[in-house]
Amino acid sequence: MASIGLSIFSWLALCGIILIILGGVTFVRLFKLNSYIKKNHHRKWKEITSLGKFGPGLSNPFRAWPYIFNNTKETDEKLLRLKNSAKMSLRYFLIMFGMLVLSLIAGFTIMYSISN
Repeated sequence: MASIGLSIFSWLALCGIILIILGGVTFVRLFKLNSYIKKNHHRKWKEITSLGKFGPGLSNPFRAWPYIFNNTKETDEKLLRLKNSAKMSLRYFLIMFGMLVLSLIAGFTIMYSISN
């Protein structure tokens, strides 16, 4: 029983560490994308960072995520590379987050079934 618990929690720790690393990489890539859009495509930056009447510069994932994931007809190669990089990072982060949640559920289910 102790070895099962250790292996489950070792897996959870590994998932957590990978999730933290992926979160940092994702944050950096999204920051680079946001900075590039602000500098070179200011009108689009104002559009995707505005939230209601508060104006631009805020975090608005309801507009930013569709902009990142939609295949718009952009001609700026650097913008396309930054968007693709951000897409991949977000996908990996969300997959790892899902794995962590499923691992937590499975781990606690196994521990509960062993203890009873």
